[in-house]
Order: sequence, then C-alpha cells, then structure tokens
Amino acid sequence: MNSIDERMRSVEESIALSERAIAQLQQDLREKEERLRQAFAEAMQYIESSTIDLDELDSFISEWTKRPYAIIPRKEREWLLIVPKCFKLHFGWFEREEGAYNVFVVNPYFDLIQPIPPQLKEELDLSRPFDGILVDQGRLIIKRPDRDPIKKVQKHYQRYLAQKPIDDRTLRVKKGQEFNLIAALIRDGILPFVPRPVVHEDIQDRHCRFTLRDYQQRDFDRFLELGACGIFYPMGMGKTVMGLEAMCQLKGRKLVLVPSVMLREQWLENIRENTDLKPDEYLVQVYHKNYVPKLMREEWTLVIYDECHRLPANTFLQLSTLHTKYRLNLTATPFREDGRIDLVWALSGMPLGVNWTYFLERGLIIQPEIVVFIESDIKAKTERCDELLAREGKTIIFCDSLDLGRRLSKRYQIPFIHGSTPAKDRMVTIRKSEQVIVSRVGDMGISVSDLERVIEFDFLYGSRSQEMQRMGRLFHGAYKGEHNVLMTVEQYIKHRKRLYGVYEKGFKVNIVRGPGVPADLSIHDRGRARSVKVQDLRPFARQAAREKSPSRKVQFPAEDTSQFPPLDERRDLDRELILEILGSDYVVNQGGVEIKTIRAILDHNHIKYRAWYTIRDLVKRMYDAYDIAGRTIGRSRIYFLPPSKTQEAER
Repeated sequence: MNSIDERMRSVEESIALSERAIAQLQQDLREKEERLRQAFAEAMQYIESSTIDLDELDSFISEWTKRPYAIIPRKEREWLLIVPKCFKLHFGWFEREEGAYNVFVVNPYFDLIQPIPPQLKEELDLSRPFDGILVDQGRLIIKRPDRDPIKKVQKHYQRYLAQKPIDDRTLRVKKGQEFNLIAALIRDGILPFVPRPVVHEDIQDRHCRFTLRDYQQRDFDRFLELGACGIFYPMGMGKTVMGLEAMCQLKGRKLVLVPSVMLREQWLENIRENTDLKPDEYLVQVYHKNYVPKLMREEWTLVIYDECHRLPANTFLQLSTLHTKYRLNLTATPFREDGRIDLVWALSGMPLGVNWTYFLERGLIIQPEIVVFIESDIKAKTERCDELLAREGKTIIFCDSLDLGRRLSKRYQIPFIHGSTPAKDRMVTIRKSEQVIVSRVGDMGISVSDLERVIEFDFLYGSRSQEMQRMGRLFHGAYKGEHNVLMTVEQYIKHRKRLYGVYEKGFKVNIVRGPGVPADLSIHDRGRARSVKVQDLRPFARQAAREKSPSRKVQFPAEDTSQFPPLDERRDLDRELILEILGSDYVVNQGGVEIKTIRAILDHNHIKYRAWYTIRDLVKRMYDAYDIAGRTIGRSRIYFLPPSKTQEAER
C-alpha cells in the first residue's frame, strides 16, 4: 500500500508541475501577444487612428500567429509567398525583399528543388495535372491512359503536340518542340525522362584515381540506370570527379564542353593527373556555335556539359542536340535571370543533388563568413579593399571591368588575369600568387586548395549565378574562408538581388555599412528611377560633334568605364552581342550610346572586329527589322527613349 501511495503522490506532483508549466506557458504567450499588440499599435501611429478597428486588430494578431505568411496568386499555378524576414523559411525562388518581408515565387516546379511542407503544398494546390508522362524521341507517352485521358493531355499541351495521335496512349511531338514540351512538363512538376540505362557492352572495368564518396557512388549508380542526369552538387562536392569516373568507365569517344578556356585547361589537367585516358579517347572543347557543325558530324558515347546553366542561351542551345548515347550535365548554380531555369533541367535529364540541405546537415560544406560592405562611393570601396588586403591569407579579387582591374593591379602591384592572359598561364599565376585579381574568366571551375578570401570588387549586375559561383570558390579550400562583396549604395539598391541565391541556400549574410551610409536606404530606392529626356542627350551630341578624329580611341572618365558591360570571352562581333550592349544598364543609364562608344566597349572587352565592319549599319538593319523597339538612331548616336516618347522624338 505504501508503494501505491508513494506512486500516487508522485503522479499528483507530476500533474501539478505540468499544470504550473502550462500556466506559465499560457502567461508567456499572453505576454508575447500583448507585446505584439503594442508593436502593431505603435506601427499604426503612422496611419490615422480612425482607420484602426481594435477588435479586428485582435483578430488579425490571433490569425497572424497561426499563419504568419501571405499567399498571392501570380499567374496560373504560380504564387507569391510573402514571409516575414524573422522566419527563416526558404521555399521556391527568392524574388525580392519588401521591407520586413521576403517574397518567394512558388510553383509545382520548385517543389522538385526543395520539398514544400505538406500543409503549404495543400494550401497552394501543387498537385500535378498528370502522372506518368514520358517524352521519348519525338513522342509523348502516357503510362496510365485510364487516369490521364489522352484527349485531356493533348488539350493541355496542344501547342507542342500534333493533332493526330499515334495510338490510344502515344502522341507525336511537333518538330523542334521536344525541349519546350519537356520544360512545360517540368513547370507542372512532372519529370518526363525515359530511363536509358548504360548497356553492359559500353562499360569497361576502369576507374579514375579518386575514390567516390557514398553520395557520389549512389548517384553514379543512378546515372548508370538512367543514362542522362544533371549533377547539381554544391561547389567542391565532386561534380568533376563524377564526370571523370563516367569517362573512365564508358567505352568510346567522350566529349567535355566547357564555357571558358580556363575551365578547359583545368579539365585537361584533371584528366592527365587522375585518369589513364588516351588523347584519342576524348575531346575537351569550349562552348561556341562555330564548333557545332564539326561536333555534330561525330557520334559520341558520352557528352559532359560543364556549367550547363549556360546551355539554354540562344548561342549554345544547338549544342544540346549533339549525337550522344549518354549525357552528364554539371553545375552548382542552375539559375538563369532570363526565366529559362526549367530548360536547364529539360536539357539535363534526371536532377541529382539539387537540395543542398543534405550537404549542409552533414557538415560537408565549409560555410564561409559572408560580408557585404555598402560604401558611399567608388573611392570608399577602394579604401575598404585596401583594408581587406592588409590581412594575411591567399586572396582572389574578382573584377569584371578590365579598366578597373588594370588600375587595381597597378595600385596593389599584383597580377591581373583576364581574357587576354594566355590560358596556360592562368592557373599557374593564380596558384603561385598570394593575392591576384581575376576577371569573369575565373568565375567558374577554379579550384584552389589554400584559398582563404574572396573579394568581389566589380560584378555582373544582379547575377545570382555569378555570386554563388564566386562564393563557391571557397568550398574547394581547406579553410572556412571569408567572402566579401564590395558595393556602393547605388549598386546595392540596383543589384542586391545577386545575393538572393545565397540567402535561398540558407547562408547567413552580414551587412556592414560604411561611414556616411544611412541605415535606411529606402529613400535612395524611391529616388532611383528617372526618365530620360531628349534634352539630356544634347550635351553628349555636342561633345561628339567636337571630336576631331572619330576613329581614334575615345577616353572615358573612370566612373564610366567601370560600368561598361562585361561580355563573354567570345571573339566575334554579331547581332546578339550588339543587342547585349544596347540592353545593358550602362547604356540605358546614359540615355543612349554613340557608335564610337560601342567600339570602345568592344575594345574594353577585347572583342575583335574588322575595320571595315560598320557597326552603325548593323544596328540600323536591326532597327529596320524591329529588333530594337523604342529606339531611334541619330546621325551618330542611338537614343533610348520610353515607348511613349519614341514617336514624339521621330517627329
């Protein structure tokens, strides 16, 4: 009996403790709600008190604590998810910041990248319209016609399909629409890839000199089952190793396509040091449309597209049609600012390693310290760079502008690697230099084991992909490292979206404001946009008329050349390149550009063009063909006007 009594007393004491804990918790919640109510009441002081309904305020606070986010329909099967910054939620594509809120774009496609919680998925209705659809050699195959009626499927994707079905479960894809159909299916959350297993006759008992990690071996086995995969590991997690292993284990000729000469040299170095492949067994080639005819004439066992986020660009898209049995697409940054993210997947095959949570939770990624320094002007930015370079440690300074890069090189007496640097010397110089300046040619693929610091001095506007790639150089090293981004106030306001990819992957970013930079930058944000008026351009026109020799090289102030658009490593002047220049922030902010300035931009980027090539005639033909809408051409200047003012200017 005593034992029972003791147990009863123990239970009663436990219940009493639980009741006190619950009461304390309820009291804490009431206090927090009261503090929240007071905070909202203080915020409402900015609004006339007559507009506040206190009863509704209580209801709002009660609802907000249960559902602290808002969902706004954007278009069909796509929503904006608005979440307070204090909630570390990252779902979908990080669109922008709005004061105290983060705004994400969510659709069925993004659920494939990072699984969305079931409650939110149910609220958004992210269900797939169809299940079990495959696309194979110009045909759309319905695996379950009883569940997905062929007429319903045909109506949903009619723009990509021929009208007459092949049979009751197969539809013919219109010529040239296969990739577009795959992209549309991916946007609906469907992975329509037909497995094409690597056949036994194509496999040989041969390995590279690396030992695959557990996740690499798992995904390599998946590649052997599927025949086409996209490997989207973080930087430094072994994408190149996967490619080398595939090259060793598969018979026949292998092709590696890379976006830069520096990456080509690094692949060749890796192949020589880590495999026994003979030179006649493989080809490493830089992406370029001029090589397509030659590459199309050959049959390949395997094609590896390194940094495959470049592939959907018009310039490179044809390279995706090479004749190959198997393919591996590699990139850590499947981002594109032109909205073609789905094509990165469509051209890759089954995506593997997309969710970086796996690598972060296991401590496989050494997370660098990321600091964004916001400075008042270019001079303050340079002084901050002086301060950072005074510290010890191997450092890479990224600088897109060649003019700025040369001036920094002279200031610090350190090497500057850019497009004109011989390919064989680039990695040698980077590895032996304690501090080095690198242009955009070093954004991707640089692997430096003793790298401790990355400084971004000049960059490609709001490119998330470039930001992630440059930060990822630190993932290859043995140190935690630090990633420093130097921005003026104007650059931060205009181009801070380049940081959103870093936020999206869950990395913490520290913001440091330099002297004279206000804590609240919203006033700068509001005053940023300014319409261009015709009279603003007259001083430039008068200055151009005073030039004695239009053929001589034009000198520009430092602040102008630093904003020249950084272009690719190409060497040909073509229509697409001219459009890239004409659409750049530099040209738009100037209100137009002179033909001689286009030539200066080409010289600045080391783009070669023949002397007899008339740039003005090329632009004129493009204008006549309505490729440059809302622009007029003067005698020596291309004017950029709002559409409403174009006709007025022409009159």
